[in-house]
Amino acid sequence: SRFLRDYLYIPLGGNAHGGLMRYRNLMITMLLGGLWHGAGWTFVIWGGLHGFYLVVNHGWRHVREKLFPRTDGGEAWWAHVLAIALTFLAVVVGWVFFRAPDFQTAMGVLGGMVGANGIALPTALASRLGTIQPWFAALGIDVHASGIRWIDFGGLELKLLFVAMAIAWLCPNTQWILREHAPALESSAQAPAVPIHRATTWTPSPRWALVLAILLVVCIVNLNRPSQFLYYQF
Repeated sequence: SRFLRDYLYIPLGGNAHGGLMRYRNLMITMLLGGLWHGAGWTFVIWGGLHGFYLVVNHGWRHVREKLFPRTDGGEAWWAHVLAIALTFLAVVVGWVFFRAPDFQTAMGVLGGMVGANGIALPTALASRLGTIQPWFAALGIDVHASGIRWIDFGGLELKLLFVAMAIAWLCPNTQWILREHAPALESSAQAPAVPIHRATTWTPSPRWALVLAILLVVCIVNLNRPSQFLYYQF
């Protein structure tokens, strides 16, 4: 993203002229960013969607400042949570096009995500519904295992899923961990969604030196593993 910003968005004019020119530059930058990942319509749509998201985001900020100016300088917690959820869902939709081999497949996946092909629950979950299962049936929600990745709702898989969700949503990222040091890519990394303990800020110490040394050895040992270049199609 910083490469696209420094070598496409800013040379195109960035936000120096404001207004429609700024939105045009955003769209051009993200469309070219999509093409950089692969020469196909799915990548064009993926880049165009992200350009559209940015245009909507900047447009909403402009309208909000004009119509709903903040008086306390803060943001309501529910607005913050809603913004995170909306951004997450928008990006998930975009990544469907990135992963799909063609447009038709992407639309089929999106249709399944919103229930266009019907809504079904895995058998493992249905056995736990008990007396409320008829309520789901009345809503048109069937119970079958075909086409659904089976999860043992009492086993380790679901617990690991919640752990992974907690890491992704609540833990600090590398920008926050290195916010007080030169390795941070931005001078002012934004705070995470929840208060984070001081221990998550990276500070040079013998303990960290040992941890990083072990990671370095692990990386070196695994250098001989074959890995296809991410942008081989480009």
